Amino acid sequence: MHATIATPFVDTRAADLSYAVDRPRLDALRMLTVGPLELRLLGASHQAVLRLDGREHSEVVACLAGAADPLPARHDRSWGTAGYEFRSVVETLGPARFAHRAARLRDRYRCVEHALVCEFGGLDDAMTILLAEPTGLGWQTWHTYPQTGELVCTRSVVLVGVTAPPARPGRGLPRHAVPAGGSSGPSAAIPAPEGARTR
Repeated sequence: MHATIATPFVDTRAADLSYAVDRPRLDALRMLTVGPLELRLLGASHQAVLRLDGREHSEVVACLAGAADPLPARHDRSWGTAGYEFRSVVETLGPARFAHRAARLRDRYRCVEHALVCEFGGLDDAMTILLAEPTGLGWQTWHTYPQTGELVCTRSVVLVGVTAPPARPGRGLPRHAVPAGGSSGPSAAIPAPEGARTR
């Protein structure tokens, strides 16, 4: 699904992003629902809301007011009886490479059934892409920041029946790539977002 948003591009750089889990629903510009998962577009950021074991759990990557954590490279925790694993990476690209990557992402996902590609009017290559796995138990996002040439990629997986291990330091997303939906194992098997590379 492809949409152009008239709302001005607000988030200015990746360093402004915060991360939070289990926040209440935030106002959304667009929504994508796949099974138990609802992906919510919050301008150049997102909220994922997953209904699991009769409860709603959420992930927010956005410019949040008040107490919030900086965007982590990784975060593992339990959501009820399931394990939740989050990975992110930030790339800084030159103008030509940034435009090329943005075009590739746009072309690859604009017609994908479980994807939402949103472009913001008034600024070339300012967009957010939300991609859900068919089960609703995993999702990927891409957020582009043309002013700084930054591309933020995130990948989240919910492992039903597998309690998350204690959080431990990490180096972000693994280098090996597995197609979306092709992983159901522990953190070492989480696929990297398309095109993402660790620094």
